[in-house]
Amino acid sequence: MIHPRHEFNRKMTLRWIDKGSEGALAWLRNETSREAFVDWVTGACLLVRRRDAESAGLLDERFFLYTEDVDFCHSIRMLGRKILFTPVATVTHLRGRSRASHPAASQAMYRASHDAFYAKHYPTVYRRLLRLYLRLKGER
Repeated sequence: MIHPRHEFNRKMTLRWIDKGSEGALAWLRNETSREAFVDWVTGACLLVRRRDAESAGLLDERFFLYTEDVDFCHSIRMLGRKILFTPVATVTHLRGRSRASHPAASQAMYRASHDAFYAKHYPTVYRRLLRLYLRLKGER
C-alpha cells in the first residue's frame, strides 16, 4: 500500500531506472520476471472476480485519477483475497499519456487523489506530512 517510506523508495528507484542504472534495471527485470503476491497492481491491467469487486465496493470515486487501483487492491486484500502479479500476461500500457496531454490538470488530479488516499488510510500524521510536503513544493 502507499506509505511515505514506500513512496520515497519507489521515487528513488524510478529515478535510477530512468537514468539507465544497470543495477536498478536488473532489479526491475528480476522483480517482474516471476509470479509474486503483491500489495497492489496497476489498474491498467487488473483482472478480478465480479463478486470480489462488488464486495470490495468497486472503485472508490474519491480517486478520479491515480491511487484508485492501490485502494481497490487494499479493499480486495481486506476480504482475505490475494493480489497476484504474473509476468505471463503481457499488456502495453502507454504510461503517462494523461499527464502528457493535460499536465497541469493531471497533476492536480494526482494530488487530489493522493490527498484523498491519505485522508482515507492515514488521516492524522501522514496526511499532515503529505500536506506539508506539498506546501513546501508549492503544490498546495
